[in-house]
Amino acid sequence: MTAPMVPDVRCDSCGMPLATAADHALGDPSIPYCRHCTREDGTLQARDERLERFTQWSMRAEGLDYETAKARAEAYMATMPAWRKDA
Repeated sequence: MTAPMVPDVRCDSCGMPLATAADHALGDPSIPYCRHCTREDGTLQARDERLERFTQWSMRAEGLDYETAKARAEAYMATMPAWRKDA
């Protein structure tokens, strides 16, 4: 017996898996962002705020210096639907 296929739903801002409603902003599966990328009202945080948070996370998680972490965060954000130039 195989497990049922579960759609690979991810945050449009950071790529975090959105496996349950609780992972989505406001617990609302219709919001394409995770609870970490949104304000209290469920709207997406500003790009500069997300960039700084991604940068800080990369510094902690990967031991990178600020400039390297920021460059990596900017490159990653450019691949995400919420931050692509064509979005």
